[in-house]
Amino acid sequence: MVFFLYGEDSFRSREKLKQIKERFLEKDKQGLNLTVLRDEITFSCFREVVRQMPFLGKTRLVILENLSQARKEEQKKIVDFLTKEHIPTSTVLIFWEEGIPDARSRLFKILVKIGKKEECNPLSDYQVQEWIREQVQKMRGVIKREAIAEIILRLGNNLDAIHNELEKLSAYRVRKEIRQEDVELLIQPKLETDIFKFVDALSRKERKLALKFIYDQFNLGTDKLYLASMIAYVFRNLLAIKDLEEQGLRLEDIIRETHLHPFVVKKSLPCIAKFKLIELKRIYEKLFELDMKIKTGKVNPAFGLEMFIFGATA
Repeated sequence: MVFFLYGEDSFRSREKLKQIKERFLEKDKQGLNLTVLRDEITFSCFREVVRQMPFLGKTRLVILENLSQARKEEQKKIVDFLTKEHIPTSTVLIFWEEGIPDARSRLFKILVKIGKKEECNPLSDYQVQEWIREQVQKMRGVIKREAIAEIILRLGNNLDAIHNELEKLSAYRVRKEIRQEDVELLIQPKLETDIFKFVDALSRKERKLALKFIYDQFNLGTDKLYLASMIAYVFRNLLAIKDLEEQGLRLEDIIRETHLHPFVVKKSLPCIAKFKLIELKRIYEKLFELDMKIKTGKVNPAFGLEMFIFGATA
């Protein structure tokens, strides 16, 4: 049995993988039949663990993490094995990829064909709100609605970042409700609240100002992949809002259709007035393409962002 787990929302896909391992270890408490392959995956090691029979059990669980990052010759041998060889029925094989692998690759096509795939896509703002409530409850805490809105404003739908900040907030407000002022105190308004200035610079073709924004973020230590993802996230929202606005929808209807927080929609309205719909479509297409190239290692994130800005401000 083969499973393929991946998606832009790496936090949830990683959590799902963790849950699978934990359920397996409930029966195989010593982990005798669990093998995880990561870092320098080789075909010889893969073949050996896949063919092994379970020890004092009925099933073996073999997990390969980020096979797409392995050497090409090793990937090819593994893919050939998957297409030509028989995998023992006692072996459960899980391929986990961080992010979205190249859909054009032979590896991706084979895994989709032979395996049961599950793609974890980013949550909408409404879903993130519910997710935050659930996480705080798991931490035995309570959080105000205004605090949730402030978190989303500052961190978008980056669940990795949100989870880390919720742990800090829960430790800070032990047995007390998390308030908006707590979020403002502990979560720095770096990228997420300044990003609309970047959007404004692009709308006015101010290349130097747009470049200054990303260089400032680099100097602050902002992860370059996260920066690219956040810019794409903002423009995806702008495109959706602009499209609905041109269809004649009112503010409350746009909020309902997009599932975005009202504050985010209101913050976006002045920005979309500076772009034509076709411009937003082109920008988002470029950002989507850039995001794929970064995640598949085809372009350096910093260089890719610079080239995007040069193209958008030409």
